[in-house]
Amino acid sequence: MKIYKKTIISMILVCIIFLFLASILEFNLFIKINFHKEYYENIFLGAFTSGLLVLIPSIVSYRNEKKQYYLNVFSISNKLLYDALEIIRYMENYSQDKELICNTFGAVSIQYDEFISQYSQFTYFFHFSDKDKLLESIINEITRYILIQEELLKDAKMLKNNEINLETYTDCFNTAKKEIIDTFKNKFISYQNLIKKDIKHFMKDKKLKTYI
Repeated sequence: MKIYKKTIISMILVCIIFLFLASILEFNLFIKINFHKEYYENIFLGAFTSGLLVLIPSIVSYRNEKKQYYLNVFSISNKLLYDALEIIRYMENYSQDKELICNTFGAVSIQYDEFISQYSQFTYFFHFSDKDKLLESIINEITRYILIQEELLKDAKMLKNNEINLETYTDCFNTAKKEIIDTFKNKFISYQNLIKKDIKHFMKDKKLKTYI
C-alpha cells in the first residue's frame, strides 16, 4: 500500500510538471520559443501521458489493496476484541483462575502482534477515514488493556513464587478487574458493533445466491 501511495504522489507531480511545461510552450506563457516548439511539446505531452498511464492503475491497485487490508485487519481485531471480552467476563464472574486467564491472554497477545503487523502496512491518502479512526482507537485501547493485564500476570507469577501473599494478589486482582470492566468493556463491545457494520458495508453490492 505504501509503495502505491508513493507511486501515485510521484506520478501526480510528473503529470502536473509536464502538463505545465507543455502549456507554457503552447500558449507562450512566461517565455516564447519558436525553435522546435512542437518537438518539445510532444516530449512533454508524452511524459504527461506516460505518467497518467502509470497513475491510473496505481490508484486502482491502491484502492483494491486497501479494501483487502480492511477485511484482514477487521477480522483480526474482531477476534482480538472477542478474546479480550472473554477475559473480562471471567473477571466479572470473580474468576481468579490464573491458568484460564493466562491461556486466553496468550491468544490475545498473539493476535495483538498480528494486528500491529497488519497495521504497520497502513498509510492513509489525504483523508483519515472513519474506518482508520476506528482501527487506531482499537489499537490504542487494546494496548492500554494489555498493559494492565501484563501487570496482573506479573502479580500472578509473584504469587506463584511466594513473593506476595494471596490477600495482596486478590486486592490487585480486584483493583485491575474494576478498572478493566469500567474502562474497556463497553468500548470493546462498541468497537465490535462498528466492525460488524463496516464488514456489512463491504458486502452491500454483493448479490448472494444459492447454487447448490
